[in-house]
Amino acid sequence: MSVRRPDAVVFDLDGTLVDSHPEISATLQRAVLDCGLPPIEPLPRALIGPPLDALLPALLPGADHATLARVRAAFVRRYDASDYALTAPYPGARELLSSLASMGVRAFVATAKRDVPTRRIVDALALGPFEAIACVDTLPGDARSKSELLRDLVRDHALDPRSTWMVGDTASDLRAAHDHGLTAVAAGYGYGAPETLGAERPHATITRLAGLLELVTPSTEDVG
Repeated sequence: MSVRRPDAVVFDLDGTLVDSHPEISATLQRAVLDCGLPPIEPLPRALIGPPLDALLPALLPGADHATLARVRAAFVRRYDASDYALTAPYPGARELLSSLASMGVRAFVATAKRDVPTRRIVDALALGPFEAIACVDTLPGDARSKSELLRDLVRDHALDPRSTWMVGDTASDLRAAHDHGLTAVAAGYGYGAPETLGAERPHATITRLAGLLELVTPSTEDVG
């Protein structure tokens, strides 16, 4: 399938630009112990992506609201203070972002992650440059969905949906791209199951992050 060369690319973070699974899993295990609860198993990779408030009930079935709130607070304290030594950019991430910038392609982040750790990870791993970073809690009020994040980026930064790509590893990333007429690029190397991503009918699929550069040329075909 041919895709139009982008003027802008919006990236998901976890499972797309960075492998954050080891850090999130270890921090959750420590947070549970901090609260005096029985140890939990390492977090399955497939559960990375949803906001923390949606993740905790799945990890601690039967826990009441107060317990979930305590674990959440313990996780936030630890995660926001981390040096992110267990979080790594996917191979070629820095080079890709540098190449996009040199080509005049605008880069953005849209993530279900909170603002504080997102910006600290971007800084710690020397990722960018990004014109804007949109997080689930960037604006006051209720947490925003990925579709709402994309809607606001398109509006606030005058992005042309016809030449804007969304790159992500979850069904919600691809659905959000379709919601707003963006080119949906599936990050097949991330946390999402191939069949789940395929069901969202992405315009293109990449099997490694560096493969995106092979798409950012006129009249190219799917990679991977």
